[in-house]
Amino acid sequence: RIAIENHSNQALHHPDSLRAFAEHAFDYLLKPFDVPRLKELVSQALKAEIARVAFHGAQDSLTDS
Repeated sequence: RIAIENHSNQALHHPDSLRAFAEHAFDYLLKPFDVPRLKELVSQALKAEIARVAFHGAQDSLTDS
């Protein structure tokens, strides 16, 4: 999950921002955001999710043995 919030000096202290990180947001962008940066974050988040799923799959296969 990548959270996007309206630009504000207080944005990272806003309850929605804090909730996003508490719910394991991969990263947090403020509007207006840089599209290349968003694409890079999406790519990183997908790679991290693939690695997480592979890790848990490996763990499951070890516990099933």
